[in-house]
Amino acid sequence: MTTTFRLTGIPGGAVDLQKREIDFRLQLDNGGELAFIAGLSAAEQIASALGRMTQQLRQSKPQNVIAEQVAEYAVQRDPHGGPVLLRLVTPQGIPYTFALPLAAATDIVTRLQIESAKVHPSGNA
Repeated sequence: MTTTFRLTGIPGGAVDLQKREIDFRLQLDNGGELAFIAGLSAAEQIASALGRMTQQLRQSKPQNVIAEQVAEYAVQRDPHGGPVLLRLVTPQGIPYTFALPLAAATDIVTRLQIESAKVHPSGNA
C-alpha cells in the first residue's frame, strides 16, 4: 500500500561527487522530513518529470505561488561580455545561479523598479 505525503518544500541537500548521488530532504506539512539519496539517473528523471508536471499546472491568470526567500544575492556581468550572472541564495544556504541575456537582465531591472514603486494600501480589517 502506498503512503501519500503532502510536501511543503526542500529544506536542504548535498551532492556526493564521488558516488554521483544527491542526498536531499523533503519537508512535510506536519513539520516532519523525509530523507532521500538518488543516483544521477534517478535525480535527472525526478527533476525532468516534476518540471513537465509543473508546466501543466501553470496558468496565465494570477495565482498564489510558493517562493523561496532570498538571504543573499549577487549580480555580475560575465567578464567576457556574455550574460549577466544572477546568484540567489536561500536562508538555508541553497544557491540558485542564472545566466541572463543582457536584454532580459535590463527588462528585469525595469520590471523590478515598476513593481517596487507600486503602492498597495493596507485594508481595514
